[in-house]
Amino acid sequence: MGDLANVFLFDIDDLEAISAHHLAERQAEVVRVEALISNQLARFNRWLKGLQAVPLIQQLEAEFERVRQDELERALRRIRGLSPEQAAGVDQALHRYKQKLVRPPIEALKRLVQSGARPRAAATVVAALTGTKANDLYKALTGREARR
Repeated sequence: MGDLANVFLFDIDDLEAISAHHLAERQAEVVRVEALISNQLARFNRWLKGLQAVPLIQQLEAEFERVRQDELERALRRIRGLSPEQAAGVDQALHRYKQKLVRPPIEALKRLVQSGARPRAAATVVAALTGTKANDLYKALTGREARR
């Protein structure tokens, strides 16, 4: 039988060798998949931890927006006679400027929180950037008063 064309003869030893080879391939894939899962889980946990910064980011953006609105009103009072389109252009320019200013501190704040910094430290950073009280931000972030 071993001499017939397109006919293959396997004995138990052959089947065991093939089975062992396939098992080794599957085990190697398990190691690769476990590493992939571990990497994605770490990324997800960093993202999840970053969500803790949302109240502080909202506070930071609100403060920058308040300043932008104040400056827009001040500019529009000083520059009289602007058409609605021109006033809208000034508004858009200030909005873009605000976005450029607020983005780096927001990214730094996210990294700070994702790195495991305590909420009090993150609140202190935002307070320093916005001129607000760190205790108020800490309370907004955690729902409790800061311990001294």
